[in-house]
Amino acid sequence: MNLSGFDLRLLVVFDALMQEQSVTRAARRLGITQPAASNSLNRLRHHLRDPLFLKGANGMKPTPRALELAAPVAQALRQLEIVLDPPAFTPGKSKWTFQMAISDHVSIIVLPHLAERMQTAAPRVDLRLKTKTMPTLPAMLDSGEVDLALGYNPDLPKRFQMQALFEDKYVCLMRQDHPMAKRPLTLSRFAGARHLLVRPSGESTSLVDHLLAKRNIERRVSMTVNQLLSAFFLVESSDLVTTVFRSTAEYCLRRGSFRIAMRPLPLPPVPITMVWHAGTTNHAAHRWMRNQLIDICNRLSSSNKD
Repeated sequence: MNLSGFDLRLLVVFDALMQEQSVTRAARRLGITQPAASNSLNRLRHHLRDPLFLKGANGMKPTPRALELAAPVAQALRQLEIVLDPPAFTPGKSKWTFQMAISDHVSIIVLPHLAERMQTAAPRVDLRLKTKTMPTLPAMLDSGEVDLALGYNPDLPKRFQMQALFEDKYVCLMRQDHPMAKRPLTLSRFAGARHLLVRPSGESTSLVDHLLAKRNIERRVSMTVNQLLSAFFLVESSDLVTTVFRSTAEYCLRRGSFRIAMRPLPLPPVPITMVWHAGTTNHAAHRWMRNQLIDICNRLSSSNKD
């Protein structure tokens, strides 16, 4: 396709339609009339020789061709916005909104410190949080749905940038007067406990289960939840045990009647990282936010060593 004869504004309409899946809502989002949005869609259909969106019971459904184009178009538009934005960013004065995908455990440890900094140093900067799940994370970063992802981020494509924040270890968390707390926690006792599994994406197994399987051991997962906070309340009031990162478990020790038992499996430390798309590396606002997170995690790591 010869871009000299192509109206790039049509891609803005396409991106809005992908987000809203409604011509009316897309038009409202862009501040244009509904007929103007419909006309843009028809022109784009002609250029791409595909209907792109088909009417369904719950709105406009993207065709396979539209789904194929969604991430590249969103990323191209995001890159263009970054290029055209003024490079200056003054934390105390500039208005900005960050989208972050963050794991539960990192949010508990890091976010309180970040919120305190933003309140004093960048009061016009806003933060929008999303649940981080590995199957959807690459698409979220590509489309610009999230700017940063914090947590355990293994096996991501090389087009993403990564910064190590700190390392964490798994421990077993239980209530303080749990029957298992009276004796050393052996592997067999650990496997025989009633386990609470925290899995945001809903899977019924984890790294722990794979390691147990290598020893022909199967634990009983009595309950699965998708939020870490609910796990704390359940463990505190029952004989369930859960496996969490040590930094999170220590947070619980300071605020409730819990007990930590070191994991009875030979698990190495887990790297906690920050990931972003390479296109935002040099953007002043994004660089400022990344530096805040790096500094917070460095301070937390230093205090944990003392």
